[in-house]
Amino acid sequence: MRRDGARPGVYVSTPRGGVRRLTSTVAVETAANQTRVAYVFRTTAGWAVATRRFSGRGGELVLTDHQSGRPTSVVFTRYKAGWLQPGPGGGRAVHWSSRISGHSLVGLPIRIGRPELPPSTDSIATGSLRGKGTIHPIGEPSRVTDYLDAVGIKHIVPELKF
Repeated sequence: MRRDGARPGVYVSTPRGGVRRLTSTVAVETAANQTRVAYVFRTTAGWAVATRRFSGRGGELVLTDHQSGRPTSVVFTRYKAGWLQPGPGGGRAVHWSSRISGHSLVGLPIRIGRPELPPSTDSIATGSLRGKGTIHPIGEPSRVTDYLDAVGIKHIVPELKF
């Protein structure tokens, strides 16, 4: 990410040691998986979350836009992206995308998890970091299972429903 200078935007390193700009959009937060980067940015209409391929092929896939509250804690699994936003009940709502494929360009459904997480939630994680006092060797990387607040890492119980 480069926020100032002549060519701000989101960059990726190339196999030959160089860098390539994926977008001129100035991101405030990013997350990556094996093939894509997801990023939060501000537009004149509000906050947005989008994703692009590292290869630069294809267009920008906007997952959500026109949001009054800033999306935070972007997470990315192999096929899905998620983030936190203020929830209608005063807590923090987990937003979770449908499967992102090579053909996804528009109209990808976003689901909102229930129940809301506590207002003190700082970030979320995929796969279980903690479960019954141990780290899960396999985990469930395709869903949000844990959150962090001022006290520490907490397992989401009951499991989020989308």
